[in-house]
Amino acid sequence: MNKLKKFVSIKTIKDIEIKSDIGYIPIKNIMKTVEYDVYELTFDNGEIIECADNHIFIDTNNKEIFAVDLTPEDKIISNNGFTSLISIKKLDRKEYMYDIQMEYHNKYYTNNVLSHNTTVAAGYIVHQMIFNAEYTTAVLANKGATSREILSRIKMMY
Repeated sequence: MNKLKKFVSIKTIKDIEIKSDIGYIPIKNIMKTVEYDVYELTFDNGEIIECADNHIFIDTNNKEIFAVDLTPEDKIISNNGFTSLISIKKLDRKEYMYDIQMEYHNKYYTNNVLSHNTTVAAGYIVHQMIFNAEYTTAVLANKGATSREILSRIKMMY
């Protein structure tokens, strides 16, 4: 299988919304990914989330943090204020994951914890690059690994 291929299928969705930090947003597509190692994150607000290592959470400074990079010191935005990581465990299985593409936003709540969908942001960047010759694009992030991940998604889409 092509290592750059992330999605195995895409389903267009109509008339369903998802809760985000700015209200309910219409869902455009749900994309089934290749299988990823499953991590279980437990938060101090009682929420438990199973996700991939590169699932992105949002901290109180609006900084994006990969699931595997979270520490108990990080304060993550939740539906009811802030929450902190209690534990993270790599489970002994792989599963297909699902990315949500929303109409005009890229943050949504996963089990009451704010998450981010970088794939949608990458798609928007590619669209701007293709259809707006006057645009200049730069990929910046708080970590080199994050920049490389976003850039690899942009390259794949282009």
